[in-house]
Amino acid sequence: MIRLATIEAPVIGEPGKVFSTAPEVAIGEDGKTYYIKGRNNPTAFSEVAGCRLASAVGLRVPAASVCALNGELYGGVESVPKAQRNIRPWLRELRRINNPADLFSVIAVDTWLANDDRNMGNLVGSSLGEWQN
Repeated sequence: MIRLATIEAPVIGEPGKVFSTAPEVAIGEDGKTYYIKGRNNPTAFSEVAGCRLASAVGLRVPAASVCALNGELYGGVESVPKAQRNIRPWLRELRRINNPADLFSVIAVDTWLANDDRNMGNLVGSSLGEWQN
């Protein structure tokens, strides 16, 4: 379990984008940045379980854990260093993607988990060698 020091702010998307799960940015007592959601509700479990199951089948996902602050529980994922949130240009040239098979695996895992929350805004990339999990 990750102990949070503070909750900083809601995650703000590009204009017109609404996050149905109300994610927030938090700082852990370990000094790391986390994206949290699901205060004491099933979303917290879904976030952690989904990431851990995806990792178990070989997908690279941020480290996920239950996070706590003032008796409240959240599902949280570590921030990805140098994250590229707009990978749409990369998809136009699959040769630029080091792990294109993972894109198809994401579809399979989302189907397996009945995840209906996948969108272009929650696919995160990083330049080769910048993110190691």
